[in-house]
Amino acid sequence: MTIRYPCGRCLCRNDNRIFIKEDKFISLNFSRFQYISNIFFILIISFPGGLIYLLTGSTLSFWLRESGFDKITIGLFSLVNFIHIFKFLWGPLLEKVSFAPLSKRGYKYCLIIALVSCIFCVYILTNFNPNTHFIPFALCLVAVAFFSSIYDMLLQSSQMLLITNKNWGISEAACTTGFRIGILIAGSGALYLSTIISWQDVYRAMAILCIPSLLLIIIYPLKFKDKIIINDFDRFWHAFYDFVKKPKWLIIVSFMLLYRLQDNFLSIMPNMFYLDIGYTKKDLALGYKAFGMCATILGGFIGGFLCRKYEYSYLLKRALIYHALSSLSFLFLYFYNRDITSLYIAVFFQEFTKGLTMSPFFSYQLRCCSSKYCITQIALITSIAYISTILFGSISGYAATYLGWTYFFIVAGLCFIPACILIRYLPPYVISS
Repeated sequence: MTIRYPCGRCLCRNDNRIFIKEDKFISLNFSRFQYISNIFFILIISFPGGLIYLLTGSTLSFWLRESGFDKITIGLFSLVNFIHIFKFLWGPLLEKVSFAPLSKRGYKYCLIIALVSCIFCVYILTNFNPNTHFIPFALCLVAVAFFSSIYDMLLQSSQMLLITNKNWGISEAACTTGFRIGILIAGSGALYLSTIISWQDVYRAMAILCIPSLLLIIIYPLKFKDKIIINDFDRFWHAFYDFVKKPKWLIIVSFMLLYRLQDNFLSIMPNMFYLDIGYTKKDLALGYKAFGMCATILGGFIGGFLCRKYEYSYLLKRALIYHALSSLSFLFLYFYNRDITSLYIAVFFQEFTKGLTMSPFFSYQLRCCSSKYCITQIALITSIAYISTILFGSISGYAATYLGWTYFFIVAGLCFIPACILIRYLPPYVISS
């Protein structure tokens, strides 16, 4: 005899024994468990992305400087990351391979191959001396950047495939957290290790740290929220057509270029500014790098949760204005107070508001994509955003030299205006809750 209640609760009587089953509750718990595990999965696999990104950027510059290279050569080495701009060109091919009949296994295999290739290329890089093996050293860096760009595309598309769209803000916060932890380890951690061991051994240690994420990718059971749509080879370019036929797609592209204009214009100049006004490298390692990273992560998580409460138009604009005001903290340090406490306060304001802008912005990028073309379209819009990083970052040194610190930070604070204007004209389907 079975008695069924409207709420989904069943009372089963078999052989004088009573069993109570609550299918709804079990299903809800399973859904929550799967959601939390997917968020954790995204956080862990984001770690190698940030770590490898810095190994070809800021951390590399310290290695080259200690090897005797001049600033011009070091600047040219930074162009290896320019390859990220062109990742949309191989995005369609990656979409074909990862969404092949293997489905989930194909996607997992692509993640594994990309990360293994990054680790392998970093290890090969450590066998070359940049002074005596210049060309092989440079080619290895290009290979690392290439496979890193592939891994980044798969990483970002995983959010669309594993997480429902209303939770993209939280998943982006988790992704930002993992990425930033990787940057912290490859930044402050690598610099500290370089005082004890050689740079070759430092890079080997960084490659080893990527292995736990690789193991998680191998053993984790992927469960996509939607059915994977397999694209025929002759329909690759439909992804681009699907994007450009969206209403106001030119405004969307312009917004991608300009939203992070302030950060791109500042580039690495805050490092030089802090040194110029008297802070030591130890002060910056703890107060700017480590503490600042924690503030960015906190801002990223808060921004991610706010994405569920407010419309994107409201949140993007408010976060942008708050971050613009953080430029005043540079002027405060420059004119008034230069002690350690003031540094921590200024860094918290700058980095917290930076994190606050990042989660809604990257979540907004996901909303601009179609699920069946997610890899190609994410590669396209992130490539567009990266153009701004390259162009405006390259002129930051000239701007700081000719404007001076006062006017440089004033101009940086005004960089939010173009993006704020464009927010008013963004199509509703990408900025509504």
